[in-house]
Amino acid sequence: MKKFIVLPILFLFGVLLFASPGWCILIDTGPLDGAEVGGVDTLLATTTGLANSNPATETTWVNTIVSPGVTYQVKDEPVTYYSTDRANTYAFAMSAPASGYFVIKNATWWALYENLDDKLFGVFDTSLLPAGINLPDDMFEISHVTRFNPQPPSVPEPATVLLLGLGLVGLAGLGRKKIKS
Repeated sequence: MKKFIVLPILFLFGVLLFASPGWCILIDTGPLDGAEVGGVDTLLATTTGLANSNPATETTWVNTIVSPGVTYQVKDEPVTYYSTDRANTYAFAMSAPASGYFVIKNATWWALYENLDDKLFGVFDTSLLPAGINLPDDMFEISHVTRFNPQPPSVPEPATVLLLGLGLVGLAGLGRKKIKS
C-alpha cells in the first residue's frame, strides 16, 4: 500500500521541484532586466469618473467594485514601468507592504487591478486598457499607483475538503484491495 501512494507523490514532487518557471513573465529592459514578475494581474475596472485623485475617493471607488472593507495602503508616484517578454505587457516594481489591489492613474483614467502572482510587481496588459490611458508611450508615465490592503486569505469550502478526504479514502481503499489480492 505504501508504494502505491508514496511513489506517485514522490514523482509529482520531483516534477514540481525541477520544473522551470516557464509561465513567469520577465522584464526585458532597464535596471530590472531579467526580473521574474509572475503573471498578468487581473484588470477589474476602469473609469474617468473620479472627481479628484486622493486616497478617500479612490478607496470609495475600489470598494464599489471589490468587497467592501478594502482599505488604502500607500501611494507611489511617479511610477516607472518596463516592457516584458510578452507583447503588450508591462511591469513596475512595488515596495513592501504587499498589496492585494492597485490602481494605476494616468491623466484622467483610473484602472483597478487585482494583484495576483508576485505582490512586489504590478503587471498589466495594455491591450485591455482604454486607448485614452495612453500606455505604453514614451510621452506618458503612470502618474501614481495607489495600493490597497490584500483581502484575507480564502478558506477552502467544506465541500472541497470533503471531496479531498473522500479521494484520499478511496486511494487508501484501492491500496488495501491490491494488497489483499
